[in-house]
Amino acid sequence: MIEIKNNGLLIAIIIHDSGAGPIEIMSDKVCFITEENQPFQIANVQRISGTQTKKHYHPSYKRTIETTSECIIIRQGQMEIEFFDNEGAKIDETIVKKGDIVIFISGGHKLLFLDNCDFIEIRQGPYNSQFDKEYF
Repeated sequence: MIEIKNNGLLIAIIIHDSGAGPIEIMSDKVCFITEENQPFQIANVQRISGTQTKKHYHPSYKRTIETTSECIIIRQGQMEIEFFDNEGAKIDETIVKKGDIVIFISGGHKLLFLDNCDFIEIRQGPYNSQFDKEYF
């Protein structure tokens, strides 16, 4: 896992696919990748065959989220990602490929598709195209 930071502020988290094949799951565990105070929560969950979670639901309650976070899961191809602060100054860049996951927490980003790409994008909603994206 790689953290992209700018002056101590977390911009993104990159999880590269190890390519090691199947993971041997020895116990039930939940490891959060994001901190519990961040507006977007992502965890790595491992469960042993035959176990189950307790029956549950997620009740509604009012919360305030002031940023739009995104997560992309690359299913095919590779892309270069450039990371920016909120003023548009470039912070870093990296190449991600099939199996990698990128969590955008703050700042800005630009994607350059080096191959034909297929990826899943997950973001907070409801998404308002009028307010949720600004171009540098």
